[in-house]
Amino acid sequence: MILKIIVCVACVQAVAVGVVSGKSLLLQPRHPLPFTADQAPLIARIGPHDARHPDSLHHHAGHVSSSFSGRHGGKGSVDGCPLCPASHEISPCACRCLNDTAATIECGPELASCSQLTEVMSLNSYPVNTYLRLVVADTNLACKLEKALWGRLVFQEIEIINNMFQALDNRAFQPFSATLTTLNLGGNTLQDVYFSTLSDTPLLRFLTLSYNKVDFLPGYSAMTLPLLETFDASYNKIRKIIAETFAGMPRLQKIDMSNNAITKVYARAFAFPQHDASSLVVNLSNNAISSIEPGVLEGVRVCTLDLRNNHLINLPEAVYRPIIDFTAASAIFWTNNNPFDCDSHFCWIATNQTVSGTFNTVLCPNLGNYPVEVITPMCSILPNTTTPRYSRSRGHPAHPAPFRKSQVSTAVRNLRRPFLRRP
Repeated sequence: MILKIIVCVACVQAVAVGVVSGKSLLLQPRHPLPFTADQAPLIARIGPHDARHPDSLHHHAGHVSSSFSGRHGGKGSVDGCPLCPASHEISPCACRCLNDTAATIECGPELASCSQLTEVMSLNSYPVNTYLRLVVADTNLACKLEKALWGRLVFQEIEIINNMFQALDNRAFQPFSATLTTLNLGGNTLQDVYFSTLSDTPLLRFLTLSYNKVDFLPGYSAMTLPLLETFDASYNKIRKIIAETFAGMPRLQKIDMSNNAITKVYARAFAFPQHDASSLVVNLSNNAISSIEPGVLEGVRVCTLDLRNNHLINLPEAVYRPIIDFTAASAIFWTNNNPFDCDSHFCWIATNQTVSGTFNTVLCPNLGNYPVEVITPMCSILPNTTTPRYSRSRGHPAHPAPFRKSQVSTAVRNLRRPFLRRP
């Protein structure tokens, strides 16, 4: 009898523990908390592998990286690796074998000077001269990226991140013309950049220049990169995008120019004479764009244009209609958080379901932050309010017809009726 009581007590305790454990598991979040604005300062440190994962560019260019020693396990080489010199020869950097045919050279905070980096790169004791990757991360070096820096070594991927590098010299990457596919220069202080030198690397597929001080991008095909898929220049100080900046990059799939100081985007800024990728995403969010010229994007059949958090007041048909027509209405425009002044020039969007389907919800701050569909009744009663199609011979349409307050009030009341609500 006593034994049965003990067993029952043990069972009750086990059940109680299971219930509590199950309850605690239910209370755990199934997913981590989403990224918030107050985490933005943390993103100033770029992870070394972001350039090889372009899907992350839609939100931000990098993530918080751990310390170099934690990420790479200290300094020196793994002795016995057939592709690496002895650890004492390459110190304070490290050489590590990934397999029998690939190794990386990694330099971290222990690197004291630019001359020391040059010495490491110029050693004669390397068993081979071609390595998969060079990583220089988390140092205080303010070196110039130039051809003489590399010695006789050749790399397929270069990641110089979270340092103080200031300049990119002419012919800096010429030694890698037959090998370089990934270049990540994020998290430095680059301002003096000789962009045409990038054309010396025709095999380049991923380019990251985020979190620097770049204030200008050259146009008119100054950069010719026939295989480039991702161009990331987010978090810089770029003020404008001029014609044919990306015309020499026919396989581009993602352009991230978010979080700059762009105020104007010129005609043919994103013109591609022979675009050869399945689609293109252009991120211009979080800038100060107030003007976009007609013909801004040409030659792309499937595209997404992110214009969120800018200073746009209108959405001229002359700018967006050619893109919608060329893409057979497959284009997508993200326009949240712009100070739109909705008037009759928005009728071309509000009265056409095909056109409005290419835009995400367009809100009108001047009409109580209602969706642009609020003006639909007024578009049907005001004479000549719909904007004519843009043509080069006629130029831009005339000034829009203003709405009277009584018309706006009626439209707002109609919008509140259930049968007028947007599904």
